[in-house]
Amino acid sequence: MALVRWRAMAIRFQCSSCSQPIEIDDVWSSKLVACPYCQNTVTAPEASTLADLSATPTARQIVDDSTDGAQAPMRQSRLGLVALVIAGVSLVMMITFTTIARAHIDQFTEIQNKQMKLIEQGSDIFTASQASMADLMKSGPGGTIPTWFVMTMLLTMCSGLAWLVAITCALIALRNPTSRKQAYMAIGLCSVTLITFCMSG
Repeated sequence: MALVRWRAMAIRFQCSSCSQPIEIDDVWSSKLVACPYCQNTVTAPEASTLADLSATPTARQIVDDSTDGAQAPMRQSRLGLVALVIAGVSLVMMITFTTIARAHIDQFTEIQNKQMKLIEQGSDIFTASQASMADLMKSGPGGTIPTWFVMTMLLTMCSGLAWLVAITCALIALRNPTSRKQAYMAIGLCSVTLITFCMSG
């Protein structure tokens, strides 16, 4: 009696993330699989939704059928939104810094002129900066540093930190097709932030 070799039927469908055609064995129907194109985790259908396609890449099966596995693509796609929000915050802080700095442009110019004058007289940069800071502290109430100067320094540092986080998240989000648009928008906002900072000088 001849032995018949059992072969699993293939299920062919489009990836819900990148719309590329993939296939799996029918034993993995209604389970989580990883798309060979975008590497996102998708749920396989119970039956084929595509016609027979030659050389259709096989999806990598995901053994873990938990809720966490199903939420993995969602977490990855949210990274682009996170980058976009942080980039927007960075830009707002930079615009605020520029507004305050322009309102006190005379004080900034005076500090720079004093530093340059001391350097021309033979002082090193560190000594000139200390002398300028001492004059600046005398200009505040009670001999303290003016509030506007403290705010500009804090805004510059916080905006720079947010810019680094945003550009990092955006570059990572570019790897996911579902978050690529938001990542490009975040990079655009980061570029505007950098241009705004350069123009403020």
